Amino acid sequence: NVLGFERQLNHVVENYPKVKGIKTYFILGNHDLIYWVKSGADIGVAISEARPDMIYLGHDEADIKLNNVIVRLYHPGGGTSYAISYRLQKYAEQISPGNKPHIILEGHFHRSEYFFYRNIHCFDCGTFEGQTTFQRRKAIQPAIGGWIIRLRLGDKKTPITEITPSWIPFF
Repeated sequence: NVLGFERQLNHVVENYPKVKGIKTYFILGNHDLIYWVKSGADIGVAISEARPDMIYLGHDEADIKLNNVIVRLYHPGGGTSYAISYRLQKYAEQISPGNKPHIILEGHFHRSEYFFYRNIHCFDCGTFEGQTTFQRRKAIQPAIGGWIIRLRLGDKKTPITEITPSWIPFF
């Protein structure tokens, strides 16, 4: 475990992959906010200051526009539901038509899924953390891995003409 603000900051700065010409856009989740709550320190700001290739977008939710495609990064709170799709489906359901992204990438629940609902491509992103004792107590099995999402881009009216999601499990 890497504990403490400085150690975690240094770990990310030194170990997160750096590829020339590639930028990573990110938001913080509930565990990252502990420093903000306890001391007002924002580790996202510190990471982006140390790594210009890592673009910090804030806490919990942010939209990124890639050509005509709006991608929403979303990290809710709360517990997991019995049905895997329930929380993400309910979130997509409550977004007003004028504010809908084309893609939602949801974190927090450590599970993997993809579905198309209300003209939104909805993803639960998975995790790279193994099962914790908390998850074992709650009978939650994490989906360890990540998505590669290939898009065929269209025009402003139809920004995505084809999507190919590929789940890459990590064992």
